[in-house]
Amino acid sequence: ASAEAHRRLWEASFAFADEWKEKALTTVFLEPTKMYYAASGDHRLVENVEVHGASVYLAVLMSTLGVSCPRLPFMLDAPFAAVSFLDALDADQMAELWLEEHFGKPYQA
Repeated sequence: ASAEAHRRLWEASFAFADEWKEKALTTVFLEPTKMYYAASGDHRLVENVEVHGASVYLAVLMSTLGVSCPRLPFMLDAPFAAVSFLDALDADQMAELWLEEHFGKPYQA
């Protein structure tokens, strides 16, 4: 019984960590990138952020910090739909995006 409880706790911990990392990726990288492209009027790139932009950000996180997320980057992907949004969005926009109540949610919600 103790081994089963330990296994269940271990699995729940990993599931929580994976969900948290996915929400953090969304909040810190994907949604600000979508906001930037939407504000620029480039809706084609907004639509590519979830696949191509995510792949870029995931590759950077894995190669520089050793952070692995539930989804893996496609290392041969074309590096587009990622942008240096911190240079483009103002401090108020970033502060709003990064509020705890918006963690893991789309910027349009």
